[in-house]
Amino acid sequence: MEPDNTIQRMIQALQEVHSENELILIITKSLEFLRGLWLKNRDSFNEEQIILLKRIAETEIIILTFINIKNNIKNIDNIDDFNRAISDLIIIYKKIQQFPIRKSVGKEIRSLRESFNELTESRQKRKIADIKMKIAQMEHKPPFCHNGHKMIIREGESGYFWGCHNFPKCFFTKELSKKERKFLFS
Repeated sequence: MEPDNTIQRMIQALQEVHSENELILIITKSLEFLRGLWLKNRDSFNEEQIILLKRIAETEIIILTFINIKNNIKNIDNIDDFNRAISDLIIIYKKIQQFPIRKSVGKEIRSLRESFNELTESRQKRKIADIKMKIAQMEHKPPFCHNGHKMIIREGESGYFWGCHNFPKCFFTKELSKKERKFLFS
């Protein structure tokens, strides 16, 4: 009789509890109790209960995975991690769609999708800042134009190039070398 009551409490929690933290606490404690009971008296469990407990244990792993992803969302700083998190959350959502906790998963998916633009903007800003820093490094030892003026890196329709510092008085330009382009964009 004891396994039945505990199993029913877990099923009820799965059907009623919306908080992943509260739900995982109930399931983890209940499964821990039932594992101890199993070690003492295996005969008190029937085959149907064992099958049900295996499903609940799988659901426990899914909920723990969700909690882990949710706790790490704030650390996502690149597109690959973003796509992996969205993909994992969608898989989790499909696996637990019959439980109220799916609303929390759905909320995280929406929130993460909304933050996509912020992520790409942040990534673009970091890339631009990195290029500006490298340009400043390269301009410490610039080439000189045919008139002996220092050159600076400019950006045009075809990308970055060396241009005379005295532009528009001097129109001398020079392409970046392969080594310079590699440094700038690595």
